[in-house]
Parts: sequence; C-alpha cells; structure tokens
Amino acid sequence: MKEERYRSFIQNCIHANSLSSNNDVWEKHHIIPKCLGGPDSDSNLAKLTPRQHYIAHAMLAKIYPKNLRIQQAFWIMIHGTDKHKRHYKSTLYELLKKRRSELMKGIMPEQFKEHNPAVRNTELFSGKIRVFDLNNPNSASFWVSKEELLSNKNLVAWSKGTTIAYDKLGNKSRVEVTDKRLQDGSLISLGKKIATNNKGTNNASFKGFYSTPLGIFATSLEAAERHGIHWQTIIGRCVTDNDKKIIHPNSIRRSSDLKTENFDNFKGKSWNELGWSFIPDTQPK
Repeated sequence: MKEERYRSFIQNCIHANSLSSNNDVWEKHHIIPKCLGGPDSDSNLAKLTPRQHYIAHAMLAKIYPKNLRIQQAFWIMIHGTDKHKRHYKSTLYELLKKRRSELMKGIMPEQFKEHNPAVRNTELFSGKIRVFDLNNPNSASFWVSKEELLSNKNLVAWSKGTTIAYDKLGNKSRVEVTDKRLQDGSLISLGKKIATNNKGTNNASFKGFYSTPLGIFATSLEAAERHGIHWQTIIGRCVTDNDKKIIHPNSIRRSSDLKTENFDNFKGKSWNELGWSFIPDTQPK
C-alpha cells in the first residue's frame, strides 16, 4: 500500500511539474533508489521541487525502515551533516533551497574560485598552448603563446603527443610519437625501454620460472611464444590447473600444441605429470 502511494505521488508530481511554467528550483530524484539497484537513466529520474523531493524521501523512509542508506539520506535532509546541523520540515527545506538558488545564480563564491581548476586555468593559461621542448628532454611541459610555438621549431604541442626516447648509444631525447625512428628501431621509447629492462628476472615482482616440456622460461609470454599458445594457458597448466587431471578431449581441443588424436596419452594425467610446473624464485631481492 505504501509503495503504491509513493509511486502515485511521484507520477502526480512528474505530471504537474511538466505543466508548470514557474521558474522553480528543481532537484533530481531516483524513483527506485540507487541502493536498491535503481539506474541513473532518465526513466528512473524524476524532476521534483525541493518540497516534493523531501516528501518522496520521507515516504521511502517509511517503506524501507530497515534500509540504512535510505534512512541516512532522509536523516541528512532533515538534520544535515555533522558540520552543518539543521532541522528542516519540507516547507522550510524548499524555502531555503529557493533562496540559495536565487543568490547563487551566475555567482561563484570567491572561496571556491581558488580551488576551481576551470576558473584558475582560464585565468592563468587563456590563449596559451601547452608544449614540450625537444632540445631539453628533461624539462617538464610548459605554456607559451601561439606565436612562440610557431616561431620556435624546437617546441611541440603537448596535444600532438611526445615521448622520451633513447638511441642505440643511450642518448636521451624527446620526440613526437609519430617519429619514424621509433618505427624502424633506431630509437626506443622510454616505456618500451622500461618494459624491456623489467622483463623476467629483472622485474621487481618476479615470482619464479615456468617449466614446460620445451624448457624453462622466465615469463609466461616467452613460454607461450615457444609453444604457440596463449600466455594464460601457460599459467593455467603451470600454476592454477597444475594438479588438474585431463579427463575429456575438450581439455586439449583448443590447444594448438596438443592433438586430440593423442588424447589417450594424456587421459587421466595431470599437467604436472606431463612436465608442466612452476619453480618459485628463491633468490633474495
């Protein structure tokens, strides 16, 4: 009964508000509360006046007396937060909301401007472009005027995309990501260099080796490349499914390195028995 009254109230509010020509303060209300699985879609959002919004939450609090989130939402509407104590009825709540809305129209309080990136950046960087200096790979990005960018060939716009790169002698430079030298291998990007240096046993999170019938590998990717299968399959055989027995042809049907016609050779055996395992790293870091 309470739920029917709540839904009827919401529908009546939606209908009345759609016909209203008043420039009222509106608040969005989730018809089905988010804590009950209600989505953020338009079909679940109702445009209510502050008083209607207050009453809607009061009705929800009665319908779901044991739902903590619904009770907290209504409690805050009535009493505020620990920092801002208050005690509002629906009419007072609506009156204060309208007053605040009128006072805030087109105004941003000074104390908010200092911490608002949009306002701060507009004032500081209006008409400027963020750039990198190709001659100084160690420098951070900075802002210049459009005229400075066009007159200095060593500057490149941050939006175009650049990266730190190294040549074969280890010399460091900053280049655009479209630089052909990154493609032909004469330069290697910083990200690729870090990935290469942190590969296998050099990686701080290295846990051990993957032992397979074709050898011992420091990474699952190396083992996967050697076997011609996916790296997740390597982890499965060596770690997560190592003790799992092969009991059906489907277990190997999708593995390009094993043939289903040889299923009898694998049937009833675990991956460990077939020569797959993980060898933990015992070396101190």
